[in-house]
Amino acid sequence: MKERRASYEEIKAVLQELHEDLLFTLMASDKELFHSNVHGRIFSKNEKIKNAFFKKFSSQNEAQKESVVIREYKHIDLFMQCPGYNPIAIENKLFADFGDKQLERYTESLNSLKTDWHGILLTLKSLNMGDISGDVQENWFVITYSEFAIFLKTHMDLIVVEEFEREFVVRYINLIEKLDKFTSLLLPLETDPRLELTIS
Repeated sequence: MKERRASYEEIKAVLQELHEDLLFTLMASDKELFHSNVHGRIFSKNEKIKNAFFKKFSSQNEAQKESVVIREYKHIDLFMQCPGYNPIAIENKLFADFGDKQLERYTESLNSLKTDWHGILLTLKSLNMGDISGDVQENWFVITYSEFAIFLKTHMDLIVVEEFEREFVVRYINLIEKLDKFTSLLLPLETDPRLELTIS
């Protein structure tokens, strides 16, 4: 099916939904920090869903016995270990591309672990990997927020928290689905000016 540019009315309608979403308002000051904090909370409070995430996105390592969830480990948004699996590092790239040699620096830091590890780039949009060396690219792969939302919805029965926090997770899933819908409507041309998504 041929892609089309969304109409102004379609984009405006989704933006209106986002502006009315409390969580979107909360994330506006620091988008990636907000999401990393939510992910850290989900995985640190729910060992079963963390196990399911590692089963899907990591590889087995019987020698690994640690269970940790760390924010800003070596400047990486989220670092996790799960018994029986190799570590996972998650870098949130909501709208931004990489900083100068960012993945190279993270890869060098993670290689000091002296074990295999998996790097995940969690993103709403495609990322420019063209300037990243092949060795670095081998360690990192992309998961979209849409895929992450599907993972969370599929494993909601593993989230054992009080009702308020469970409702928060449901609302968070709704938020990232709206963000995914919004970005899917935007098909910029090379001549389009760069826009920043902000709250007025």
